[in-house]
Amino acid sequence: MLFVDDLRWDAFCQLSPRLRRAGIRTIRATSESHSRSSLVNGLLFDRWIVLDEEGTALRELAAEERIIDVQFVETLGGLVRDVLDLLDDDVADQVGRRLAVTDKLAAS
Repeated sequence: MLFVDDLRWDAFCQLSPRLRRAGIRTIRATSESHSRSSLVNGLLFDRWIVLDEEGTALRELAAEERIIDVQFVETLGGLVRDVLDLLDDDVADQVGRRLAVTDKLAAS
């Protein structure tokens, strides 16, 4: 499970330990890069990366990992859209539908 956020996102931090206990590997891709964050991220997630503006780090991560779902904040929907081609087709379809709904103009 991949979580993509632009700052501390409590819902993702709360969900990750439950998923890990259920045997699901969790990964966080975030713009948050405080030194304190690395300790917390190491405890809550199996893997975490800091996003770069170009989206290169997220593309590399998506190419390396078998991602079964992506949970993301609306502000980073563009970065998520840019990695859909690296996801399994069924995951890409599901995430693509959520991306379409988060675009308020397209949804209306």
